[in-house]
Amino acid sequence: RDGFTVERPIAPGHLRPAFDLHVDYANQPLVVDGLGPESVPYVEHLAGLHVGVALGLFDRLLVHARLPVVLALEGEHAPGFPPTRGAGLSDLALGARWLLVTSDDERFALATSLVATVPTAGAAQGDQQLAGEAGVTFTPSLVGEARPVDGLQITGTVGVRFREAARLPNLEMGHEVTFGLGVGYWFLDDLLEARIETWASSSVERFGEGQTSPWETLLGVRVQPFEGFIVGLAGGPGLGRGVGTPTFRGVFSVGWTPDIGVAPTEDSAARATSGSSGGGARYEQDGATARADASPAATGTEGDDAPFQDVVPDTPPGVEPPPDPPYAARRLPAGETARRYAELDRDGDRIMDSQDRCPIDPEDFDEIADRDGCPEADADGDGVADQADHCPLTRGADGSDACAGCPERACMARGGSIVIGERVEFAVGTADIEAASLDVLRDVVSILQTNPQIERVRIEGHTDAVGNDSDNLALSTARARAIIEWLRAEGVDAERLEAWGCGEMHPVDDNARSEGRQRNRRVEFLIIVPSSGQPLREGCRAAR
Repeated sequence: RDGFTVERPIAPGHLRPAFDLHVDYANQPLVVDGLGPESVPYVEHLAGLHVGVALGLFDRLLVHARLPVVLALEGEHAPGFPPTRGAGLSDLALGARWLLVTSDDERFALATSLVATVPTAGAAQGDQQLAGEAGVTFTPSLVGEARPVDGLQITGTVGVRFREAARLPNLEMGHEVTFGLGVGYWFLDDLLEARIETWASSSVERFGEGQTSPWETLLGVRVQPFEGFIVGLAGGPGLGRGVGTPTFRGVFSVGWTPDIGVAPTEDSAARATSGSSGGGARYEQDGATARADASPAATGTEGDDAPFQDVVPDTPPGVEPPPDPPYAARRLPAGETARRYAELDRDGDRIMDSQDRCPIDPEDFDEIADRDGCPEADADGDGVADQADHCPLTRGADGSDACAGCPERACMARGGSIVIGERVEFAVGTADIEAASLDVLRDVVSILQTNPQIERVRIEGHTDAVGNDSDNLALSTARARAIIEWLRAEGVDAERLEAWGCGEMHPVDDNARSEGRQRNRRVEFLIIVPSSGQPLREGCRAAR
């Protein structure tokens, strides 16, 4: 979704194409003074057609080509210069744009761009100098964009155009500094955009002079009747008297980014990550940074302010909850008086006093050293009583009712769910786990190793809705598999693990909002009982 004239720091996704058609008309873009008593509209009417094609690569690179065609060129003759005439080919433009930075919340992006033109107009028409340049041009530039609220885009560009000097009536133009500013706002669920753009350039040798500093503004609207297809119409005046500034310019554009391509790569096998899984699943694909997010839905919390986010339902549908451990002390059965005297069990916990380290305090049978006969008040010594400690063998902190006594990153909750407090992150567009996420995964390893009653864990990767459905599925599958491999390398029995990719099939928030997309890019740890035949989520695929 580049603007009418101002490019934006975006990329459509790996191997995803984009096409556009652009028609514009300019009235009196070149008027010559000083050749007679009156000004001469050397170019009075100029109509052009631009056909463009682009391809995204590695989620951060966009390569593109554009072929302009002059449909009509009319004007009055200026003495000493060739006549303006007819129609013909203009200069072919080739370019590339690399996305340098995207903030985690997708509120800011920065890219670098390079556009080159080759003098196809001169080769095709010879004497028609107004249709193109005398030689090759190069325009490197920086493109930045801020998105302070959903739907609002504020874009700025600055660059330098290197060119051979072009001689016009009473003027010679050389290298130029270029500027652009665009502000757009999408509303009605991305159906309609209101947009204003302004762009200018100025000669390096005569910077800021009115005659060598063309400046224009466009005000327009764009409609997106369905995802990826945009139709736009804009118009606006020229500002000042710089060469090339028309009295009025009108633009009609059609753009189409089909929902194909976006193949998983080393830069997108996890960005579906931003995606992000996608992204950042940078589970991003979108061109944006991917993350694996914990779901706020299971705990009833919302947003990143929640200290922990439960990613597993306490009791999956159709599965009987596990029985409660035998917390109550058990007395010797009636009729065992003789044995009672022979092997005294004063606290009645069925651990004879001869083997009971706490003969008058019954064992609490909380699955923590239950054979020593002592109730464990705080087995891990973290200051949280075991009865309230969700991680009784893992030293933690008393900072959350949902996960009291557990590490800040991950824990095993009483209800049988795994709780994580940090997102699992991947390198943008890959299935490579970021080093910053290894601590939370080590805590997951600790949970599995200290809870042997967990027979099997399913690790699911999820993405947002940016990109192709099938590729998002492949992307989430690759990331789930990467976590499985890491856990196995850390000593977790492979028979306890299975990996599934679910793509964008099971969102937990609205994909129309950047915050929602970030939450949808996530990894879930599901505790399952193999004998229960618990059904898989619809649309998920095993990672083989």
